[in-house]
Amino acid sequence: MNISSCTKYTFCSKIIRLNFLILSLIGLNGLIGLKSYAKEKEFSFTLFEEPHSLDPAASRGVSGSYLFNNIYRSLYRYHPEKGLIPEGADKCDRANPLTVICKLNKNIKFSDGSPVYAEHYIKNFKRLLSHNVRTTHLEQLFGIKNALEIIKKEKKVDDLGILAKDKFTLVFYLSYPDKEFEYRLISPLFSPIKSDFPSVENFKSLVNNGPFVISDWKKHHNITLKRNPYYKIKDKNLIQTVKIYFAEDELTAKNLYRTKRISFLRRIKSSDIPTMRGQEDFIQLPVARFDYIGFGPQLKDSPHLRKALSLSLNFPELKQLYQALGMPGCPALANKYYDTLPCLNFDLVKAQKELALVPKETLKKPLELYYSKLGGDDHFKGMQWFQNQWKKNLKIHVELKPIEQGMFVQNLRTSPPSMFRKGVGLDRPTCLAAHEIFTPGNSENYIKLEDDQYMSLLTQLIRSNNPTQSKKICTKLTKVLIDKNYLIPLGEIHFSMLLRPGFSGLFLNELNQLDLTDLK
Repeated sequence: MNISSCTKYTFCSKIIRLNFLILSLIGLNGLIGLKSYAKEKEFSFTLFEEPHSLDPAASRGVSGSYLFNNIYRSLYRYHPEKGLIPEGADKCDRANPLTVICKLNKNIKFSDGSPVYAEHYIKNFKRLLSHNVRTTHLEQLFGIKNALEIIKKEKKVDDLGILAKDKFTLVFYLSYPDKEFEYRLISPLFSPIKSDFPSVENFKSLVNNGPFVISDWKKHHNITLKRNPYYKIKDKNLIQTVKIYFAEDELTAKNLYRTKRISFLRRIKSSDIPTMRGQEDFIQLPVARFDYIGFGPQLKDSPHLRKALSLSLNFPELKQLYQALGMPGCPALANKYYDTLPCLNFDLVKAQKELALVPKETLKKPLELYYSKLGGDDHFKGMQWFQNQWKKNLKIHVELKPIEQGMFVQNLRTSPPSMFRKGVGLDRPTCLAAHEIFTPGNSENYIKLEDDQYMSLLTQLIRSNNPTQSKKICTKLTKVLIDKNYLIPLGEIHFSMLLRPGFSGLFLNELNQLDLTDLK
């Protein structure tokens, strides 16, 4: 269904598929119209983990981003229908392929009422590249001149290719013509900073520039957000208070929604989808991800075993198990990025032939499948399915290893297991964002991919300015990952959620960024 088929009083569809996806909940300007019921004075939702820091650089996963995206703002924010929306910038222009000049919005102020200057952005960019800050997002800055050399300690942080031409003009000098550089500036990680980030216990001293400020933080219970009085949008009809509760499991969050303690339930279990699908408050939205089962370095020299494991999976069964809209075995990246969708298909005969080519000594080695407990019951159920498929179809036992998120990521970095399930949320709505993570040296390249064909295609994608050509290259890149069995793609991911009627002006974009700027 496209926007032309929506009317003011129509729910439009339980599943919204568009070239660009938006969840903007009420009215024709959004894509999901909900009948307005009782007026609400407060909006609330849950996080499964309590943020442990006010520094976005220290954040991992949604628990930080849903908060940070509404208290910090960079030069742009991303709206899937409108594209890039100027936030801290009035506009950014290319003086030439290697120079980006951003004119700042002079009306932007910090939460203490002081103006935001170019130097405040520069301070944060240099901070992120200093060796005192550890973040997984540094790759986003590598296009800035001298950034990579600073990371390698070959140059000083003051050599970074950013300068303030005047108080309200920020100039970026790039090391290569990064066509997606402006899209990299949508992350709250790159917001201006006036002073060092305080500890969580000292949240009241935080000075930020987003639409909300933290007015209260009850440890292990909830965070209260209030409107930033100095934010550029001033509308008395906007929701003034947002409550964020900490719920450690899905059942607790679900009960909070049922008892009307929260307004928005951002994740429901797949087993609940059949009974909730007909409800007015039920929403399913595709998100820009690249989730996969990865093969670690231990299986690098076992191509026949990787192929046998990949071909022995009856993906339509998994689709049914998850009540999924996308097909497992196909890439999680949306179809719009490809000219033809490359998929891995179930072929038990071929899988068993490949298994016969695997040396017996290799088959004696234990296989383990690691995954994060953060995925809850759905991930556990899915991993059991993989385990049972391999046992039934190949007579191979794979031991499941569920571990805490922090330890899981640490293991992937230091000693990747033979197999692991990795969820990858993209920071930009592009094919390049999905594939650049598999480049040598990238902190997210947990499969330790080093493939000359892949790198050649990636270079072509970086240079391509033709949308049709880019789709063809994106298809070829994904086929390399699938055909050489470097990973098992898990299909297009849709988030299933519940939103209580009566709210408007909020949206959740395909990058899983919750924007409450215009919430009513």
